Amino acid sequence: MAYGKVVRLLVLAPALLFWGCASMLVPGEMLDSSIRSYQQMIRWQEPNGAAAFVEPERRADYLERLAALDKIKIVEYEIKRVELTDKDMKAQVTVEFKYHHLDTIVVKSVIDEQKWEYESEGKQVGWHLITLPPEFP
Repeated sequence: MAYGKVVRLLVLAPALLFWGCASMLVPGEMLDSSIRSYQQMIRWQEPNGAAAFVEPERRADYLERLAALDKIKIVEYEIKRVELTDKDMKAQVTVEFKYHHLDTIVVKSVIDEQKWEYESEGKQVGWHLITLPPEFP
């Protein structure tokens, strides 16, 4: 009986430690997770998932620009630089998209200068992308 309690404690302790520490994360530490989740949505060509990272008032324009994803395939998304400013509440992120149009195999590249802001209050607490995605010529 005591053995079962010890096993449960050993299984639950890491999870409890993780959840306790996660609530203490500062905005700068949470940015990496937001950027990587956004990156996955772009690479998987999930415009609605990517739009979840965009401020609500910019989502319609954002989705209109991402309509280009129907005609291209993202083959790589590389984070080149991340610079935190304004007490870690704003970030400038430089990424490089490598892609090709579906009717060709020529890989092209475009640099995207993303601006992110951290919202600490309200319904949408977290990091939000405030710039539109690049055009894919």
